[in-house]
Amino acid sequence: MQKAGFQSILWWFTGLIFVSSCANISSPSGGPRDEVPPMLDTLRSTTNYQTNFQKQDIELYFDEYVEIKDIFTQVVISPPLEKRWQLKQKLKKVTFQFHEDEVLRENATYTINFGEAIRDFTEGNPAADLRFVF
Repeated sequence: MQKAGFQSILWWFTGLIFVSSCANISSPSGGPRDEVPPMLDTLRSTTNYQTNFQKQDIELYFDEYVEIKDIFTQVVISPPLEKRWQLKQKLKKVTFQFHEDEVLRENATYTINFGEAIRDFTEGNPAADLRFVF
């Protein structure tokens, strides 16, 4: 009987030590700040610098999640398009869509300069010098 009481106290004391030795609760540091802009995955994206380009959606894939901001002040297209275009984003992919009635000029070189419109999702670092030429 005395042995059972001793074991009970020993288990209770062991549990108390275990609970009191748990880690201190604090905020996680989060690691170093992300300063690298999103990089274009050229193998999965629509080929840049195409000749004889046929009007199609232009898909740009990145190495991290991205977001788009201020597209109508940041994105510049030369020569200008006649119809309203769209820029859509989903996870790591950005899609440039031409209006269905848009007619591209023959023998013209188009440049889409994205400026700082495409940014990484976590820190907002803009993609550097992102242009699509066709």
